[in-house]
Amino acid sequence: MTVAFGVAATIVLVILSPFALRELFAGSAVDWPLLSNIGQTYGAVSALLAAGALALLGFSVALQAREVRHAREQAARTAQFELMRVMLDDPVYREVVGWSARDGLAPDDFRRDLYINLLLNWWRMRWEFKDMSEAEVRYAARGDLFSGNAGRDYWRRRGEARLSFVANRRARRFEKIFAEEYEAAVAAGPVGPTPARSEAARGAASRRAGAAVVALGAGAVAGMAWRVLARRARGG
Repeated sequence: MTVAFGVAATIVLVILSPFALRELFAGSAVDWPLLSNIGQTYGAVSALLAAGALALLGFSVALQAREVRHAREQAARTAQFELMRVMLDDPVYREVVGWSARDGLAPDDFRRDLYINLLLNWWRMRWEFKDMSEAEVRYAARGDLFSGNAGRDYWRRRGEARLSFVANRRARRFEKIFAEEYEAAVAAGPVGPTPARSEAARGAASRRAGAAVVALGAGAVAGMAWRVLARRARGG
């Protein structure tokens, strides 16, 4: 109600302003044509400012629409990740999609396929949000996924289907990058055997991981103690 009253009062003031100015400057030597020219000059500037404000408004609306779309996509991907996790935890739900039966996958291979699918969808979400450059996507394909037989086997069976399911141009570009890197990996030859790690190497790696955890914990404790001492010093 208050807003409507303010708008109505503003409109009335604008309508009555010429009459008020005529009464205010009646009998005075005012060069009205000159003032009119000056007003027209400011009117052109006002039009430019209004056009700029309209452009900024359009940009803001487009940006908000993009953020809403990203939020919806992220929510959908989160729901997909949760469904995949349930399928990984309980073998009963694997019969719903028939993925393992259709491709003749063993249980371990089925879980590996699900993990690769989740990993690819995560990379693609980062790519669509422009958090991942094309160079990073190609490195993820060449240096990570297709450096082993599991990734190559997955793409041989599912790559064409993934490319046919995409709904926008940027997602299609992501899938094409992986398809190109897959062809390059196959042309480069088979993957070499992975060297087995000895018990000593595994023990050394375990000790390094334990030391890193201890160091991280010690650093966190030291940081908390420093903040407490600093707070006390400021309070004193």
